[in-house]
Amino acid sequence: MVESYRQCFLNDGYIHIKNFFSKEEGIMIQNIIDDLYQSPEIPGKYMKYYETANNGRQLARIEYFINYNQDIRQLIQNKVQPFITNLYQEPLVLFKDKVNWKLPGGNGFKAHQDYPAWSDLPPKYFLTVAMFGDRCTLENGCLEMVSGMHRNGIFSNSYVKGGGIDDNVVRSLKWNPILSGVHDLVVFDSYTPHKSEANTSKDSRRILYFTFNKESEGNHYETYFKKKRAMLPPDIECDPNKDYNLNSKYNLGNPISYSKL
Repeated sequence: MVESYRQCFLNDGYIHIKNFFSKEEGIMIQNIIDDLYQSPEIPGKYMKYYETANNGRQLARIEYFINYNQDIRQLIQNKVQPFITNLYQEPLVLFKDKVNWKLPGGNGFKAHQDYPAWSDLPPKYFLTVAMFGDRCTLENGCLEMVSGMHRNGIFSNSYVKGGGIDDNVVRSLKWNPILSGVHDLVVFDSYTPHKSEANTSKDSRRILYFTFNKESEGNHYETYFKKKRAMLPPDIECDPNKDYNLNSKYNLGNPISYSKL
């Protein structure tokens, strides 16, 4: 079974595995996301980011949280990481963690590839898993991906201000919606183009993402977040007298904005 997934992953740049998680694990994932949503903002701890949507100011993301939540840490270490190590056939180490909340009225994410956001660090390849807190539909802004384009590397001449792929290129690609459920797992390559549209439904669309790099290329989790906290801090840590570049690679394709600027 893993071999068939591997071939699909190599061919398409992503795989969608139905019912990877048990019913109990699906409930636990939803509870973890709920707990993270309710966690108070604390400077120097996990990092919460917001967006300005039609419904006003609302939570869009949390990062740097795995060491503050034992349940998700154990689920990643005991179930997800062994699977992707087998899939990729090389030991992997966690590079980045995040939850994207696309609440009702939440904005979409521009078409992009992930690698340019992390190109200033030593790893040359990243692999990301997506775990779902809600059923993802076209109406609430599911993930959309392009098959096979990961083999072409970076769209180096196609990026525009804000980190998205140029609209003309986006329109030329065939986008496949990932209609996923709370027990599913999606794995995708850091060169796979992906995007999502705005949430026009009355339901939330919450996704946990965990990005890994090859263990042989080093552990950069703390280094990455130290750099990001300095360049694009969470809202609560912003200095109102300092300018932050929301069009930098640290906000690649994202709808995140600041309330104090």
